[in-house]
Amino acid sequence: MDRFGDKICCNPTVKLKKQESYPVIDIDKITPGYKAVRSVASIEYTGQGGAKFQDHDVLFARITPCLENGKMAIADTEGQNGIGSTELFVFRGIDGVSDTDYVYYLLCMKHIRQLAANSMTGASGRQRADLDFIKRIQWDFPDIEMQKKIASVLSAYDNLIEVNNKRIKVLEQIAENLYKEWFVRFRFPGHETSGFENGIPKGWNVCRFSSIANVLSGGTPSTDHDEYYGGNIPFYTPKDSSDDYFVFDTISKLTEEGLQHCNSQLYPKNTIMITARGTVGNLNLLAKPMAMNQSCYALTSNTIPSQYFLFFLIKREILKLRKMASGGVFDTIIVSTFDHIKVTIPDKSLIMSFDMLVSPILDETYTLLKQNRNLIRQRDLLLPRLMSGKLEV
Repeated sequence: MDRFGDKICCNPTVKLKKQESYPVIDIDKITPGYKAVRSVASIEYTGQGGAKFQDHDVLFARITPCLENGKMAIADTEGQNGIGSTELFVFRGIDGVSDTDYVYYLLCMKHIRQLAANSMTGASGRQRADLDFIKRIQWDFPDIEMQKKIASVLSAYDNLIEVNNKRIKVLEQIAENLYKEWFVRFRFPGHETSGFENGIPKGWNVCRFSSIANVLSGGTPSTDHDEYYGGNIPFYTPKDSSDDYFVFDTISKLTEEGLQHCNSQLYPKNTIMITARGTVGNLNLLAKPMAMNQSCYALTSNTIPSQYFLFFLIKREILKLRKMASGGVFDTIIVSTFDHIKVTIPDKSLIMSFDMLVSPILDETYTLLKQNRNLIRQRDLLLPRLMSGKLEV
């Protein structure tokens, strides 16, 4: 058996130059189950703290509950060094000794994550894993060639997932561009012969968002009752919000009894969820029926004949909502906040035409996300058997 610290570079030194810009990866950009994480922004390095890493290093959450939830990924920064959240450890393989992809899959194992979680210290809710403890974790490392073979088998699944992710992003961009073309730039079918009044096409209306949509609240069943939790009903909270359009699962689940004691109805598929407290304005469409807590709102149409149109409509207004958020400890939006959002609404026939075009696009993203969930499930079933040697490569 070998110690991690002897076989893996743990928080290796990475030099950054002051006043130069580097890719930045925050912990909230890492999605459990997805191997690659890309920088979507850059930051000027001024000597600030944070996890410094090289391209293709493993980023590993050290804080609860991110560690337990499996927030870890391999940085994809196109050959550049980068800087990440202070709540990340960085791991890297050692040339000729350990393969970085193998290290990533090793750290993905529940057994290893649980050992790391057992080392946590600190105040409740903000506990962090101990790197020295992780360095002492023992594992029977195979030779480097076997490590690469194991990583190659598992990477095949992640490569397929990554291809699907790229397709999803393209499809989402197509849908967004279609919305912008028709309803922001006003280049919709028939726009050439449509007159304009007060800067908008004739027949279109300006109204308050709350007049066309229901803004519905949620609630949390008492946590003093264990019988309310651990069932099969997904319970959506801000922690479950995803960068993907659709959300398929949640960290917490309710029982039927829990739902009955929750100030939330069971919202149907395609209901729009928007986070309303702390992180304001994260949007998702439900991939299946879910309940939700009081830190979110559910949006459903009362006059608009398309949830997808409503989704893109409110998506365009997120910056306004965030600017209206207020509060002491946490930024918050309330139901009346939506009264202050004015939107431009076309006639229903144009909305239906948009829905007919965009529905197949979003249905395909739904299908690809579902495929990814199946690939993740298959990969995770193989992972412990390959790593333990029970399944030969």
